[in-house]
Amino acid sequence: MSSAIAALAHLGCIIFGGDWYRFLGAGEQMASLADNGDWYPSMVSSVIVLC
Repeated sequence: MSSAIAALAHLGCIIFGGDWYRFLGAGEQMASLADNGDWYPSMVSSVIVLC
């Protein structure tokens, strides 16, 4: 159950961007990359969602 919640939270990061990364504690650098449209945060979150 907790794995499903974590997957949904990371999916939310991909969809909603930097504010979600900040809320979940990913760090300002990751949030800024997401806000700027960089591919890296979405790729990392996608791997987490799929695992």
